[in-house]
Amino acid sequence: MSSTFCIAPWQDIHITTNGKFKGCCVMSEGPNNGYLATDGKNHSIQSGDIKSAMNSDTSKEIRKSCLNDDWHPECIRCEREENAGMNSMRLIYNTRWDDIFSEDDAREITEEDGSIPEEHDPFFYDIQLGNFCNLKCRICNLELSSTWYADWMAMKAMQPTKERPARNRHIQQKFSSAGQEIQVTHISGKQYEVSPDIYAWANSKEFWSGLSDRKETISHLYLIGGEPMMIPKELHLGFLKECVDSGDAERITLQYDTNMTNIPDEYIEVWKKFKHVLIGFSIDGMGKQNEYMRAPSKWSHVIKNLHKLDDAVTTGASNIELNESITISIYNILHILDFLEWKITVGRYEFKNVFQKCNNHMFAHPLHDPGFLNTAIIPEHAKKIIIQKYEDWRIKMYDWIGEDDNASYSHIQTMGQLRNTIDAFVNSWQTYLSEHMISNSEEKMQKFWEYNQQLDDLRSEKFIDIFPDLNEIIN
Repeated sequence: MSSTFCIAPWQDIHITTNGKFKGCCVMSEGPNNGYLATDGKNHSIQSGDIKSAMNSDTSKEIRKSCLNDDWHPECIRCEREENAGMNSMRLIYNTRWDDIFSEDDAREITEEDGSIPEEHDPFFYDIQLGNFCNLKCRICNLELSSTWYADWMAMKAMQPTKERPARNRHIQQKFSSAGQEIQVTHISGKQYEVSPDIYAWANSKEFWSGLSDRKETISHLYLIGGEPMMIPKELHLGFLKECVDSGDAERITLQYDTNMTNIPDEYIEVWKKFKHVLIGFSIDGMGKQNEYMRAPSKWSHVIKNLHKLDDAVTTGASNIELNESITISIYNILHILDFLEWKITVGRYEFKNVFQKCNNHMFAHPLHDPGFLNTAIIPEHAKKIIIQKYEDWRIKMYDWIGEDDNASYSHIQTMGQLRNTIDAFVNSWQTYLSEHMISNSEEKMQKFWEYNQQLDDLRSEKFIDIFPDLNEIIN
């Protein structure tokens, strides 16, 4: 059996915000940044070539590596995380679907060159619905959030070049997405024009109609953004209702990543009719720290929506399950401990179901891009301090747990199981911090301070006021 086998190259249709296909949601650092290409040309949903993307040159190469016990260069993120003892996306996928699609199944339908039959229908669709979003998170960018346009253009204007004086750079800028040049023009107020608009596909009737045509073969539909709750209701909600009317909803698992700022009641009512609904709430901290990292969100709104979903589960929506989807960067490498402690010791009493179901794991993955926000660039002396703080937190949580490992913690967990969960989280992050390094760390650390100061100036915020302990350690 191959130790690098992953079901994604056979069963995952992943569409990025720009409409291009990738091998999976975490591919971003390989030779082609995870994009699926044939003869050097990336496949895209705009060209309507889902079937050809499945047998792209990249897909075939990845399949061969998966079956030959090799790590493909595009799969470096999972390789790195598994070496640190983390639960990589490969492991998550294989565990989730090992009873549906196995390595033997993959070998049976895969040709020597890595191709699979054209009539093969993947059951997992992982779709980043364009870049329409209401937040401008510090770890994000304009390709993932349309709200980032204003700050991005303002930051570009701070860097005048020969081709365009600074005074004109608020009006028009260009960037590259998967090798394609895109122009952003400020129209007025909060209005921006993107040309060509590579994100418009997610708001088109054609895309949602095509997805509806495939709903009979979809078993698991993962909708991300941007922010998926910002897609026009007549398209997103309309599609969900079509699944209900056709009877397909009864066998489809819906999965979301959402910033928890907007959970309409009508969505909850439709979600109740699906087989299973997994809501991953993208919360990277709590209170003012979360607001700083994920501006302009309000913590009170997040709590309100957590209560709304918790109440829905309490009153009968047993098919809805919530899990945190934490991204750890320089910003929250320390503060995330405060959030997890609150979730464990306080949040489980405040919410009857939300944290009861997700306390048996602490899913937190490292931010990989941009590199100047990755925890790997933190100076060595600071890493040692942070590693010790994780150890101190472990001991603090042990004291809270007490000595009776068999004592009930929640309806799915004992104190002993909680202790194991804490151990797994602390151990993996201590390993990641101590072993994972990035070249030119000092240069990237300087880039972090420059980037952060520009955002602080634009948003009238101060890093030192929000993260004083972290500032003292890394500055």
